[in-house]
Amino acid sequence: MSGQDSKFDAKVAELVALCRPLEVRQIMLVRRMTMIDPESLKWATAKQLEAVFTVILTDALQRIDPAELEIAADKQFEPMLPPGSDEANDDDRWLLYRLSRPFLAAATAAPAVIGPVLPSTEPVPLEEEDEGTVTPFAGFAAMFDDTICRYLRRSVAALAVNLGLRPHTPPPFYLTPAFSQAFEDAMRRIVFRQMRNNRVIKDLGESRDWAKSGNARLISMIQSDARDNPIHHHWDARWDAFRPGAPPVKGKVLQPEDTPWPEWAEHGASNTYLAPKEKDLWLLKKMLRWNADSITEGWSEVAQLYIQEFNPANKYDKLRDGAFRDGLVKWIDRLPAHAGEALAAKAFFECPKCDRIYLRKVVQSFGMERDQRKRVPLLCDFLDNLPK
Repeated sequence: MSGQDSKFDAKVAELVALCRPLEVRQIMLVRRMTMIDPESLKWATAKQLEAVFTVILTDALQRIDPAELEIAADKQFEPMLPPGSDEANDDDRWLLYRLSRPFLAAATAAPAVIGPVLPSTEPVPLEEEDEGTVTPFAGFAAMFDDTICRYLRRSVAALAVNLGLRPHTPPPFYLTPAFSQAFEDAMRRIVFRQMRNNRVIKDLGESRDWAKSGNARLISMIQSDARDNPIHHHWDARWDAFRPGAPPVKGKVLQPEDTPWPEWAEHGASNTYLAPKEKDLWLLKKMLRWNADSITEGWSEVAQLYIQEFNPANKYDKLRDGAFRDGLVKWIDRLPAHAGEALAAKAFFECPKCDRIYLRKVVQSFGMERDQRKRVPLLCDFLDNLPK
């Protein structure tokens, strides 16, 4: 066992011993403090600390009398929450519900409720991310192209919708798995080659032995929100070249066959989805900033909130009116690059009560109409394009 492993085990043992005599409310306070403590983050990652506290809290909840746990659940776990902001309390409330649900279900033994079609809370199966592994590629060019394609494909897969609820409403391209292949074909034909011809990207390709190091560094660059990110910069610049009236590149005036719009329009018509147009250039650029794992986490939470508010299995699962709406607003704010708005659009296709009127109320949470267009442009555009 390495010294680092020994230190980790010793620190975990100390944390478990510290929390064992505490009540849940006190453990939640220790958890908040530990998760932001720089010293704690030196011996464990945030994910490792989350796992440790999951075990500690599960054990503490299991020791609570079922009647007491039911009373706390009736009060939305308010007695178990330490003082804090509404956002912090919402996150903690969701954690306590998730961990205590097996004990509440066993205590109530309520019969299953047969209801309407409900959204799935199960994580969408995604391609495994190969960050940190050495994947064989035929040179930097192939690795560059394939890594970006795979990264984008995972995001679209995380947002994929089931059309069983609203079969006559064509979904937008970013909710449609069928678009992934058309997207990749266009990127390989008219985007990547020009990006790789740039000096900065060429220098990146020559900066290391990518065959030995693998594409982990490239993935971390894609995920970085640094302002001087060269991949994001040249990705944006390439899409900007497709703007109507964009200046000629090396003296060549852009022809229709040099753009993706005609082939995407044809593909969208044959696969019954709304294909991207010139007006969607801003969104195509943003999609490289999306993160499939964060999107999946957000969907699991809002789908569960929907079930608990509109079709709870028992009275202890029932959430207050507006909990689902607040969950959508929370993830719209939390996910970067308008991915949260795409999540809300997905809810339209997956959640029966999340219709046009309901989403209008969500949009109204962001102020007057001018503010709405500025803060949630994707969701406003989605509502504008729904069949009248």
